[in-house]
Amino acid sequence: AVDAESAVRLNLANETGPAENVVRTATAAARRLGALPRFAFATTKSLLRQSITLGDSIIDIEPLAVGAAAASREFLDATARYRR
Repeated sequence: AVDAESAVRLNLANETGPAENVVRTATAAARRLGALPRFAFATTKSLLRQSITLGDSIIDIEPLAVGAAAASREFLDATARYRR
């Protein structure tokens, strides 16, 4: 078993807090994650999952994912907004 402070120190958890704030804290985190670009977020999650099983060979897949992200509508829209 790992206590809460150790979990944060080991990067198994992002933060600790009182039990009465858990729903509010989790809802705020979910909103922050939900505001991220969906395609980029999904691609990152997929790469992280694959890195667990693929190890070093993930290095070969990453450029493909970056290329796909750069061609996505989200990326093109975001860069167009940035250029304005």
